[in-house]
Amino acid sequence: MKSMSWKTTVSGLLALLGANLALFWPEHCAKLGGFLAALGSGVGLLFARDNDKSSEDVGAAPSPVSIMRPGRLPN
Repeated sequence: MKSMSWKTTVSGLLALLGANLALFWPEHCAKLGGFLAALGSGVGLLFARDNDKSSEDVGAAPSPVSIMRPGRLPN
C-alpha cells in the first residue's frame, strides 16, 4: 500500500484496543471496551475514504463497468 491514512489507522487501533479490553478484562472494562470498539469502528468508517486521496493515488483499479463500451453487454 503506497499511502496510509493516519485517521483510519488510529481508528482501527482504537477499535482493536477496545475489543481487547472487553475480551481480556471483562470484569473491569466491558463497557469501556465496547464503547472504544464501537467508537473506533464508527470513526474509521467515516474516514474510510479520505477526500485528500484519489483512487489513482492509492492504486485502485477501475471498475469493470467503467471500462465497458457503451451499448454492449459483457459475455
